[in-house]
Amino acid sequence: MSFLLKADRRAAAVTAVRAFIMLFAGLYAIIWPTAALSTIVMIGGILLTVDSLLSLWSIYFDGERSRDRWFNLSTSALTLALGVSMLLSPLLVTVLTVTFLATLLGFAAIVTGVLQVSIAVRNREEYSPIWSMLAWGICYVLLGLVFLLFPFFTASVGVVVGGLVLVLCAMAMFSWAWRQYQPSKRGVA
Repeated sequence: MSFLLKADRRAAAVTAVRAFIMLFAGLYAIIWPTAALSTIVMIGGILLTVDSLLSLWSIYFDGERSRDRWFNLSTSALTLALGVSMLLSPLLVTVLTVTFLATLLGFAAIVTGVLQVSIAVRNREEYSPIWSMLAWGICYVLLGLVFLLFPFFTASVGVVVGGLVLVLCAMAMFSWAWRQYQPSKRGVA
């Protein structure tokens, strides 16, 4: 077996492992969206904690050379506090984060819908018939209400959609791994 063929097969194996991990993450998000959301928050907490500790470490070794030392020190300390709080209470942080983001999206959708309806009514001659513009605006308002009234449902749907995308990406990666693995596709004997 030639060196290039062995390298191609190793690359195919690595691609297949990546695809398997992506497939597992996608199925996890589809089957258990709430747990996946908590896992995402937990991973975010780990990343923030590690990043802030490394930042504090670099500030310590930087000494007095940095003009922005106190700014960097305070932002790193706040980031560390956020990361640790995410690790200590992922459920609380998930509830607060999801609720906050869903509230923002809900209000934005309601304002957009109300503006859409008011523009359609005000300029009805230009948009005649106006039913499609009215329906569009009303749908935005309803979407905003769903975000406001059911924040975890909308977050779970978002996680499920993300999981579906991960599964599709994994299928594409498996296909690519198979193409890398088959020597006949590249003319190698």
